[in-house]
Amino acid sequence: MTQQSPYEKQLSRLIESGQFSEALEFSRAHTPSSASTFSYLVLACHAAYGTGEVAYARLWLGEWLDKKPHDTRAIRLLYTTHLELGDQLEAIDLLRTLIEVEPAAPERIELIEHLIHRQAHQEALTLVESAPTLTPELALKGHEITMSTGPRRLETPWLERAEALAPHNHKVILTRYKVQPSQAQAVKALESLTGDEATFSDFDAVQTALRILAEHRSLPSQTWTAALAALEPTAQPHRCLELGLLWQAFDDHERAESNLKLWLSNAPNHPLATLTLARLLLGQGRAEEAFQVLTALPREDLFESLELVEQLVEATTRLQKYELALAGQQVLAKRLPNHPGVQVRLAQLYNFNGLNKEELEIYDKWISHPETKLHCTLLKTFSTPLIYRDEEEVEATRARLVSNLDLFKQTAEEATQSVPEQLHAALYDHTNFSLGYQQFDDLHAQRIYGEALHALNTKLVGSAPARPSSKKRPQIAFFTHFTWSHTVGKLFHRWITGLSDAGFEVGVVSTSQSHDSITEKIKAAASSFQSVTPQLSASVTTLRALESDIVIFPELGMDALALGVAATRNAPIQCMAWGHPITSGLPTMDYFLTSQLMEPSDGQRHYSEKLIELPGLSIEFAPPTVPHNPHTRTQLGLPEGRTLLLSCQTLYKLLPRYDRFYVEVLKASPLADLVFIANRSRYVTDQFRLRMHRALAQEGLSMDRLHIVGPFPHAAYLSLNLACDVFLDAHGWSGGNTTLEALNLDLPIVTTPGKYMRGRHSAAILKQLDLEDSIAESVDSWVQKASAYANDPALRKASAANIKAASNKAYRDPRVIEGLATSLIELYNK
Repeated sequence: MTQQSPYEKQLSRLIESGQFSEALEFSRAHTPSSASTFSYLVLACHAAYGTGEVAYARLWLGEWLDKKPHDTRAIRLLYTTHLELGDQLEAIDLLRTLIEVEPAAPERIELIEHLIHRQAHQEALTLVESAPTLTPELALKGHEITMSTGPRRLETPWLERAEALAPHNHKVILTRYKVQPSQAQAVKALESLTGDEATFSDFDAVQTALRILAEHRSLPSQTWTAALAALEPTAQPHRCLELGLLWQAFDDHERAESNLKLWLSNAPNHPLATLTLARLLLGQGRAEEAFQVLTALPREDLFESLELVEQLVEATTRLQKYELALAGQQVLAKRLPNHPGVQVRLAQLYNFNGLNKEELEIYDKWISHPETKLHCTLLKTFSTPLIYRDEEEVEATRARLVSNLDLFKQTAEEATQSVPEQLHAALYDHTNFSLGYQQFDDLHAQRIYGEALHALNTKLVGSAPARPSSKKRPQIAFFTHFTWSHTVGKLFHRWITGLSDAGFEVGVVSTSQSHDSITEKIKAAASSFQSVTPQLSASVTTLRALESDIVIFPELGMDALALGVAATRNAPIQCMAWGHPITSGLPTMDYFLTSQLMEPSDGQRHYSEKLIELPGLSIEFAPPTVPHNPHTRTQLGLPEGRTLLLSCQTLYKLLPRYDRFYVEVLKASPLADLVFIANRSRYVTDQFRLRMHRALAQEGLSMDRLHIVGPFPHAAYLSLNLACDVFLDAHGWSGGNTTLEALNLDLPIVTTPGKYMRGRHSAAILKQLDLEDSIAESVDSWVQKASAYANDPALRKASAANIKAASNKAYRDPRVIEGLATSLIELYNK
């Protein structure tokens, strides 16, 4: 062993003690030279690296090589130094020198990779050909070069040489498969891999097999996934990303999520891992978690990738963060100005933000494009503003819709016969949700839309075959997205649990991944509970497999998939409830299960379905828990010392024609202010605020008497009800869930019944409680009653006491489930 010199010993002591600055000064004072030992040169370079003064290492190594140009140790060290400094060309030149001096050096592959990256293919191929010994890895590099520089062909001499050298090598096998990515070649590849006994204990080999199998899911993969599961506990941390991607490909979401999160904990700004994890979470309906994963990336990294922006748009759309979704889609549209699908999606997000003018401009621009003609024709027909500027816009929108119905019908009929898949793509995520908020009779328009959807979806998935049933009671199925604490879930989950308690066999098909206490109640009661992927064919197949006698859709009009499924015949009898309280227009929907108290005397004429009026309110509703520590007015952004009149309906339910009536209440109630709840989109809220400001200004009233707050989480929303003094029900589309929750908080309610069932919920609830004094006969009378409550604290106190005494009648009504059960048995017996 060579004895260290005194200089070398001193420098070694300084470095071992972490005194890199002192070590660098010592090295500068005693400069390494060709007369020094190589170990001293290495120590001096280490001192330079430790202080970040890498240029000194380059200087000293260069001087050394000037005198000893063939010292491969110094060449290798200077090569890594140049890479550290970003001097790619100098690094490549050093590798060339190294290969000249040491032809068998393993760095030959590294030099070839550098040259391929720099498009120096001929030099790279020469290095392959001139190697003293051809290895499988070199042969594969030769194959890679020839495949990238010439026409793609199956004659692959370099690959054949690699196969001759290493027939069971996983890289060789994968390369051959990529040349011929057929299922037959996949089978051959897997057979070749299993020819090596060590394959199943080799992570790279197992990964190769699974990468091939991911493209041929019909081939058996259990042996390989079992091998991966066995190897996973011993895998190094740098394998986490590969593991996450593989498990995601084979639908093991739990393992995929765990590995991707572990990878991101060490590499938090990794775009591919972020993208894969976001897609996984969105696929499970976990949009909020996906949103958090995506926004953890630096903004420049997030918006650099179009795929990441697409996932951000999807997550924010699901979370109803429509402003953010629109901003993301605008980025996509700017980067992809000629992409038809991106532009149509932008139009839809303009709609969600109440920007109908911008939406229609896109439809008009792209309606002649062959890829978007269907989308634009169909969506433009039923496009309505989320919120209206004035009554003239309401009338103009309705006129446009009515005038386009014939074109819609003709276009849909032709597309059903010629391009059904394109038509399905155009209509897949659409409903006429906002149509009813215009407050017209929608039967004709809904029938045209419903018949088109029925013809299309029946062509795609057919109808359930007719079959006899010999059971004494019908078997019931519910199909819904809202098996959780959504308004629909709150209103109708008792139908499922009640029918189960009454001895019916009840199956539930849910398209939601959300899970809470209502979900648990439904699961505990139902004979079967199945979650399905959000696809028409899978949903229809699952629903029909239940072989139910009666299918009930709690709502039709909010969830596009439920509407599409309902457009086909899945059971002998199909019913819908009033979760979205307008007719479906579907020829496959037989009955509309409604409330006896909510329907007007001429209700049947507004429906394509036959009405079945259930007793009372037709529902049993669980009252909300009163907050123990409610938010104060200050916390909610509201003034003290004022009488607060709450209109808590979504802003798009409030038509311009009624603005003046709210202002009339303020005119008659000088100590009162109006309170509304903001929309999730600032654009919608701003349009409503502008409308109300105009109405206030016309009467000379201060803008300070208008408060638009929130939107709030549910607990804060309940606190808002407690903080306010009067509940002003909306006209034309009244409160259901909101009214039932306000009752439990003893909030006085003023309402007037509308022309259609959708405007009569609150009136029916008050009738159920025998509190009809709060029901006004007209909107003018509503102003008078609202003003009376606003100006008379004693009247409000008395009303609150009456509500407290009677509210239980709105929540528990034993007639409801009994009436529903009787009706279903009667339908079945017919």
